[in-house]
Amino acid sequence: MGENDGMTVISVPPRLRVAACTLFLCIPLIAVEVLIVSRAPGWNLPYRRAIYWATAYSLIVFPLVSWILAAKRLAFFIALVLGAIWILTSASLAIRLNFPSLGFFTVGLFGLLVAQLYWIRVELNRSFLDPGIHWYQGLPSRVPGLLCNLGDIGQEVELRVSRIDLDGAFVFCKPTEVDIVQLMGELALHSRINVTLRFRDRVVQSLARPILVIDRGMGLGIQFMQMSADSKKEVGDFVESLRGEGYV
Repeated sequence: MGENDGMTVISVPPRLRVAACTLFLCIPLIAVEVLIVSRAPGWNLPYRRAIYWATAYSLIVFPLVSWILAAKRLAFFIALVLGAIWILTSASLAIRLNFPSLGFFTVGLFGLLVAQLYWIRVELNRSFLDPGIHWYQGLPSRVPGLLCNLGDIGQEVELRVSRIDLDGAFVFCKPTEVDIVQLMGELALHSRINVTLRFRDRVVQSLARPILVIDRGMGLGIQFMQMSADSKKEVGDFVESLRGEGYV
């Protein structure tokens, strides 16, 4: 299975949405750069050319943002490559034309792109969006001894956990566990799910929303929600105990 093959985002996390949408800032910025490079007087700026470049760039940015919101990691690397090309092109023009204004613009652009791409990468690496499945694996590797119960009493199902952090977790079962797979598919349709995590003698409970599902219903990414300060501390201590044993 490829890194994103068979995985579907069923609810886009707000922070990922905001991080991805910051790429839209690049559309007016490329128009501004066209105006700077032209060195034309204020009364004769090439606005039509600037609009042309902004429109052309928007045709790249819009699909990139949609792919990032679908947790397609290839889109992140495309954005990284395009950003590097843009920075290198602007820097070479600034040096070749001996143009300080373009140089200062390039430095600011570099800082913005680094911040945007770093934020997007952090959000895509959340446990509920990245189950940790390598291309040679059919299922993610489980955290030994860590179990997760999803659902209400009477509909509760016990699952393995591949990743967990302060914001959520990724849980899964084997494809041969047909009844559990079916129940997980039903839970994925809920707006919130009761979650109980167990590791040895430690137990934490929370509400969570389904974020990402493996299409065959074997895995589910869940984001913790409506957590009080005490609940956040409890989950934090739980994750730290796993980290202390090298599981996170």
